[in-house]
Amino acid sequence: MRKLIRSFFAALSVLLFGVIMYGILTQFLGVTMIKFGEEVAAKSTARAKANAAQAQQRVADQKAKEQRERDAAAQRERFEQERRAAFNKQYVTPDGCEYPQNENQFIECANHKMRAKNVFFAEYGTYAEGAVITLHEG
Repeated sequence: MRKLIRSFFAALSVLLFGVIMYGILTQFLGVTMIKFGEEVAAKSTARAKANAAQAQQRVADQKAKEQRERDAAAQRERFEQERRAAFNKQYVTPDGCEYPQNENQFIECANHKMRAKNVFFAEYGTYAEGAVITLHEG
């Protein structure tokens, strides 16, 4: 009988040890899994923030590029307006072209003005992006 009781307590001890080890192992794995999940979540959040920042930067870069293009277009338009105004200021209408009397005279006067404008614009120059715009003197 004593042997049976000893065997019973030995088996109970092994069973109790197994239950305790199972509890410890379960707790350890649970904590490890929670930490792993938190690390994955933190990395995912950091990646999402980085992606959002990159997207915002791309949007800001695109807006800046569009603004530079609008500014350049406005500067080109100002240059063209100044160039046309400078031509009109210096252009002298030839005699008989103020009020043409017939179609042939009208065409000749229009051609004269176009030729004069082409010469003036060639001398005045063209818009070069990034160049400083100065009005033609003369």
